[in-house]
Amino acid sequence: MTRHRGTAALALGLATALSACGSTNRAVATSVDGSNATSAKRLPILEVGTYAGREPTTLSFSADGGNIVTHLRWSSWTATLAVGHGVSNLDNCVPSCAGGKSSPVATAITLMLVHQGHFTVMTERRDGQTLRSTFPNGGWPRGATGS
Repeated sequence: MTRHRGTAALALGLATALSACGSTNRAVATSVDGSNATSAKRLPILEVGTYAGREPTTLSFSADGGNIVTHLRWSSWTATLAVGHGVSNLDNCVPSCAGGKSSPVATAITLMLVHQGHFTVMTERRDGQTLRSTFPNGGWPRGATGS
């Protein structure tokens, strides 16, 4: 009990001393794992159709289902860049797109260029090609699902 009073008194004394010195340092909440609790609020979001959030598991680029990236897992989501990997099912369109066969292809998604709290540029790399999309149009996905 004496130990806790001593710790509380020390903390109170330190806070008083800092405020008396005119310190401009602001208190920052830290979570149990040591990360800054306010940093998650500052991370940009992805806005796609009615989806607005972080780390979607699916991105739909086309209305006909011809370009949907599924099973997305994000290896990074920072204040400036997000990188995820998933799978696209590419249609060979033989004998026609409606009658063709789909093949799963590894796909990498990169989000960048943050403006007003959301990403505005996306690249999709798959099957030897890179597609670039810009928000709010310019090939931007039509929908997303996930967290």
